[in-house]
Amino acid sequence: MKDSIKYDTFQVPDRKLSGMGEKKVNGYIFRIYKMDHPPYHVHIYDGHKELGRFDIENQKPLDKHLVLDAKLRKALKKGGYLK
Repeated sequence: MKDSIKYDTFQVPDRKLSGMGEKKVNGYIFRIYKMDHPPYHVHIYDGHKELGRFDIENQKPLDKHLVLDAKLRKALKKGGYLK
């Protein structure tokens, strides 16, 4: 990937890295990009695999394939994303 830097084993373009927030909770990695599209959402990773995106504003998955099992719900609550 051109014009990118290596960050915690993920290749992230420079423009996104400067506006990224990340939390690690119960084995999940939650990332929010400052200049990302609405609605306000978090990207969820399990290790190197992106599981999907969670819509913080509307409190539901943005991606239909994202399953909110008990473990993920607990992590979203602990991270402050799920009410």
